[in-house]
Amino acid sequence: MPASPLTRRSVLAGGLGAIALSACRSKGDSTARSSGLNLLVVTPAVRAGQPSRLVFVLQNDDREPITPRSATFRFGPTPEKMTSPIAEAAIRTDAAPATSYVTLSVQLSPVGTVWAEITADGKKATAPITVVDAIPGIGPGEALPSLVTPSPGDLAGLEVACTRQPACPLHDVSLDKALQQKRPLAVLVATPAFCQTAVCGPVLDVLLKAAPVVSDKVGFVHLEVYAERPKDRIEGTPLSPAVKAFRLEAEPTLYLVGADGLVKDRIDGIFGTGEVTQALATLTA
Repeated sequence: MPASPLTRRSVLAGGLGAIALSACRSKGDSTARSSGLNLLVVTPAVRAGQPSRLVFVLQNDDREPITPRSATFRFGPTPEKMTSPIAEAAIRTDAAPATSYVTLSVQLSPVGTVWAEITADGKKATAPITVVDAIPGIGPGEALPSLVTPSPGDLAGLEVACTRQPACPLHDVSLDKALQQKRPLAVLVATPAFCQTAVCGPVLDVLLKAAPVVSDKVGFVHLEVYAERPKDRIEGTPLSPAVKAFRLEAEPTLYLVGADGLVKDRIDGIFGTGEVTQALATLTA
């Protein structure tokens, strides 16, 4: 049976005792258990009929991360009926301090639920994938909204500009000013202090490691998820203007924006050094 969905609210309310996923505000079932192997779906949803990046984390029955030697996938309409050809996944181990993860690019349909079956080192597990008509939020080809965001001397209405400790250096310029500079941008929406699962919390640190290689050509902006620090419960905590304007329902999300202000790509959930370095290179090509 699928486990209960892990939402951003349950992460904050229940701590890290729950199974750790990356998307802090994902919806729907996200993991299913098989003896000795658990397949955790990081990708909140994929768009029907479009090539989509799927992301998974593997754990054993003690909820300890697993890094397989090999991993292949099949997909089908039910856990018992797999109809797709076998697809090999990429095993990624460069998201430290986050756990390793696996990715693959597939096209899934129809809208609804499609089941994924992984075979990893001789063990199998299944989990449901949510397939939708459109992914919530600003997507490729759309203009990134020009917003006043925290910068030196101006919190832009937020309680704190950056919840990372120490604060990251990606708040030197407001997003609206960065867009006016007419150069490529990498804009990360993430909350380091309040999304501390072993999957999603470290993405800001991963981006900071990759940034220096292209910082002379690409601008970087980090945007927090919440307008205030969540208290005992997440319910009722106001979202930041950026999350509202970007129409996001799950984070973290990294936007790759061209010099024209249009989104070229977005990466949802966990990413490692290799994936983000390749993505940043596309902005300067």
